[in-house]
Amino acid sequence: MPRIVAFDLGTANIKATVWNVSGRKSSFVDRWIMPVPQSGDREGLLQRQLVALQAMIDEHPEATSGGVVIGAVYGGPSLNLAKVELPFTDKKQIETTLPFAVEESVPFDLESRVMAWRTLRSELTTQTLVALSDEDHFGELLDGMADAKVEPRRVFADQELLGRWAPAELILDPEADQDEDDPLDIAQSDATPVTAVIDLGHTQSLVVVYRGQEMLAGRTLDLGGADITERIASGLNCSWANAERLKCGLLPEPDTITPPPRSDGDGSDEEPEAADEEPTDPDLRRPVLTPYNELPPPGLENLPEQLQRDIDEVLSRLLAELRATLLGLEDRLGAEVKQVVLGGGNARFPDLANRLQDDLSVSVLWAGTNEGSPVPCEYLLADAAAEVLAGKVSMSTIDLRTGPFKWRSGFDGMQAVTTYGFALVLFYTVALGGLFAWQTFTLSGQLSEVERRIDDTFRQALGPDRSANPIQASRDLERQITQAKARAAALTQSDKPPTIHMIYRLSRDLPPPKEAEIDIDVLTLTPNVLKFDAEVNSYAAAEQIEVKLREVERFSKCTKSNEQQRRGKVLFSMTCPLTDEAPEEG
Repeated sequence: MPRIVAFDLGTANIKATVWNVSGRKSSFVDRWIMPVPQSGDREGLLQRQLVALQAMIDEHPEATSGGVVIGAVYGGPSLNLAKVELPFTDKKQIETTLPFAVEESVPFDLESRVMAWRTLRSELTTQTLVALSDEDHFGELLDGMADAKVEPRRVFADQELLGRWAPAELILDPEADQDEDDPLDIAQSDATPVTAVIDLGHTQSLVVVYRGQEMLAGRTLDLGGADITERIASGLNCSWANAERLKCGLLPEPDTITPPPRSDGDGSDEEPEAADEEPTDPDLRRPVLTPYNELPPPGLENLPEQLQRDIDEVLSRLLAELRATLLGLEDRLGAEVKQVVLGGGNARFPDLANRLQDDLSVSVLWAGTNEGSPVPCEYLLADAAAEVLAGKVSMSTIDLRTGPFKWRSGFDGMQAVTTYGFALVLFYTVALGGLFAWQTFTLSGQLSEVERRIDDTFRQALGPDRSANPIQASRDLERQITQAKARAAALTQSDKPPTIHMIYRLSRDLPPPKEAEIDIDVLTLTPNVLKFDAEVNSYAAAEQIEVKLREVERFSKCTKSNEQQRRGKVLFSMTCPLTDEAPEEG
């Protein structure tokens, strides 16, 4: 049963979603997560992500076993998406023109970028979605994953994948008053809604606007939950891990929080209440996603007041940036966002969903499957990539593995030799030994049969009694030889077989293989016309073959037709009416 593993290399955690596929059936298996080492800065992030990836593979070696289909999610500042519209629909023309059109619409040089694209809409004009990835960063990521023995067959753009969680219809609040007589309410409920999907990450956040699963626009914001974590860690002098737990309203691990003393109103220093004291609400221990209105209370009331104010300031700035981004995208698109789907590891921050809903004045939803099952906030991208690979959902997505990074099936050479070398040598030794014995036996039998046939031939030619009349037998053989020569002379009118000679002259008059490589599939030769169907590597090569033949008097009337491109080859037909001298040979 093939296994699918989709990796999302986040800045706080490496996430993976695992599915099994059997025929047309697919089933969810598991989710994995591994923290990324935090160094206090954003330098060397890729190397720390690869360290966490290797730790995940060490813990789950089944991800590298044979037959596993690997997928990965790529994004961040090293990836740019843009929509480009071209005034034609021919695919070859699009491939030729698109790089020049993209270069005019982006503010950076394309030489250091790898471009992948797909068609969004093609009628009188063609609208394309283009993804540009940083060549050095993308190559280093793929090399690092290969070192961990996980080589992704497909790499998805993060903004595209978030469309998996955009509802196909407007989800109305059951508690809100709906006016059945208001045609605007009815139209909005029936039309495909405009939805914003927000993925609140560790150091950055994605805000993408969709109509159904059609991506309208997206933006990557250089902000996330790391700022809140840093305030908690520095304010309480605790570990990064405990700061993360406190940020999500969970109990910290004991023994690491040592907050500084603070002064009360009368000037005396007093130790604050321990932050790792057992809360009274048992829901604070629950790490699974719950509806935003059922999330545990903030659980930060025991923190110093100044730290609470600092956290609220960071959170307010985050919410204000999200609101400004959505308003800007609405103005740019001329479309109103009707609902927001929230996800990402930092969406778990207590009371964030409520505040975001109040700020935006639209419904804030948690991502869920088509069956209504909730999706853990951290796994929006990994789950979406796994479902696309498993065929669970039908989504058109760009594959970033293109150009120099195109995925090629097969084993790594050294790994194949090491793993399968001995078995192959043993197999071929046994096979060659058996083949030699079989060929020896077969050839021995064939030799005996040939000797018997020779003996029968002589017996028939010389008669049953070889010594009776050898002169007559010799005359009979001479007569047979004369008759054979006469039949051979009757079959040809010259010393050169006409058909073979014509093929020889054709091959001689074609361009040499170094100039144009040609494969002839069908060749028809009559006294009046020579016709063949062939394929070459390019239209230029087909043109060169026609010009080369027309330079020869015998083939001066050759014409090319039925040109078409298929599987990277150019197919065409060549018809050559033969000159007056040609019928004499063919």
